[in-house]
Amino acid sequence: MEDDGQVAVDALIEAIAETLDGSDDRDRGSILDAMEILDEVFAAVHPRSALLAPSRAPRPRSPEWLRDLGEARTLGRPFAQSDTRIVLPRGPFTTTARSQANLNGETLEDRFNFLTVAPRFLDVHGRSLPVRSQVVGHEVFTGVPGPGNAGREAIGVVVVAERADELDIRREEHDGRPFLDIRASETVPAGQRFFDGVQKLGALDIAMAPELTMSEVEALRYADALSKAQEQKPRLSIAGSGAGRVGDVRGRFENVSLAFNASGRELWRHSKVWPYAMTPAQVAGFKWDPIDPGQNLAESLVDGDHFTVADIDSLGRVITLICQDFQIKPAVAEAVRLYQPDWVLVPVLDSGTDFGRWTHQRAYDLSVESNARYVVASSLALSDQAEIQGYPDLPVAVLVGPRGPTPDPDRTYAARAVGIIKCHISEPMCGRLSWGDGSEAWTQTNLARPKPEPPF
Repeated sequence: MEDDGQVAVDALIEAIAETLDGSDDRDRGSILDAMEILDEVFAAVHPRSALLAPSRAPRPRSPEWLRDLGEARTLGRPFAQSDTRIVLPRGPFTTTARSQANLNGETLEDRFNFLTVAPRFLDVHGRSLPVRSQVVGHEVFTGVPGPGNAGREAIGVVVVAERADELDIRREEHDGRPFLDIRASETVPAGQRFFDGVQKLGALDIAMAPELTMSEVEALRYADALSKAQEQKPRLSIAGSGAGRVGDVRGRFENVSLAFNASGRELWRHSKVWPYAMTPAQVAGFKWDPIDPGQNLAESLVDGDHFTVADIDSLGRVITLICQDFQIKPAVAEAVRLYQPDWVLVPVLDSGTDFGRWTHQRAYDLSVESNARYVVASSLALSDQAEIQGYPDLPVAVLVGPRGPTPDPDRTYAARAVGIIKCHISEPMCGRLSWGDGSEAWTQTNLARPKPEPPF
């Protein structure tokens, strides 16, 4: 509680030193005690404390050094960092943290409610990619105002590419290898269609479009429409993904997803890190020209070079991934476990997002790592291309909850709750679902029907 930060640190070190007697157990215990005290002190500047009722959140007096750190965080600076790690508020923000008994065993991370030490880099099959921390405040024009309806957030998905002929599918060859470039057709007004859909879906906390349906140009058109609208503006929009505006010397582009607030301001962007490669059997399933046995039909793109963890203080900590990024092991699980996001939002291009498919399975696997909620959204164009039975009355998004949500008498959704979104509006095709609203769209996870891996 010393106002001078250096005095506080010196006093804490002295207190630890006075307990050391050469015993390893005692040394570890003293350091852990000091860490727990620091964790309690940082409750005063944690986003979750500001959202919870005073009776549920501690309100200790804040020393000057702590107030300075809290202010610095709002300007994008971490509490502390080394060459490899960063000290941040522990997620999640919109509900209480996991308990120590979450996995029927003790982990160091689950001892603390308000601080986390997370990696600054993630290993993606030999590439060390930085994790960028982005803080989004409550300001109307530059941030995401709150509070929202925590635990009952409304999610909307606009399909954008509805039919097979609304995708422009191109084959290329480089160094004797086949590549695939898929984009929304130029005849599809993707930005306007996304905007029209969110207007018809009503008030939304999160709006999403699918992968490879929204180029950067179309995403910016959507943002411009948002900036001029007077109502029905989602608090957060993930504008699907698509080709960036600048390509490399081979004509390849990043597969980039842009995030906007209700004013149409870009908050962050994520470029797909791990391109997908289809097998001959998967290519045949879409009735495309075959590839030779032993070959893969690889996605033609410029790989992304970083991940973003976006701290939206009024909505939660968000990680955006694009399709195959969701499958990166073990990097994604490490990020989810140590950053403890509120949301993992994943635009994909697939022939379906029904119960039991790979997206459901992956979210199920990750649900043990945190209290994150997963939203995976796809278009219907590949469902039409593959002649999936039931088209167009098919799920366009799957929502998966954590293995063990924190008990709350005001929330009744089950562990590993899973919901699907179908299009209840046809022009443009779009649908919505509120988290844990008790509707028939919600059930508990059932993984009895395995389905093929994703195309992209």
